[in-house]
Amino acid sequence: MPNVRYAVLSALIVAALLVPDAGQAYRMRKAHLYSSEAAAQKHCPGGEIVWVHQPSWTYYVRGSPEYGISKGGRYACLSEVKLEPRYHPPKNSQ
Repeated sequence: MPNVRYAVLSALIVAALLVPDAGQAYRMRKAHLYSSEAAAQKHCPGGEIVWVHQPSWTYYVRGSPEYGISKGGRYACLSEVKLEPRYHPPKNSQ
């Protein structure tokens, strides 16, 4: 029986080392939000910038009527926004 306990304990230790901390994974995914388009572009040079309406978690691409004007919004990198499940494009988009 001691061998079984040792095997289980070893498996738990290995699993704990291999599975990333859920909080850390969330922090790594979190999109950086900016009050200016220039600051967002500086953070992700060459990347597409979107307008994130935080109250609804909706993001708008450049050219959308809501881009940059809805109250409670910020600019962000599209690549980061897409990593967060809570953000979504407008419901009437493709």
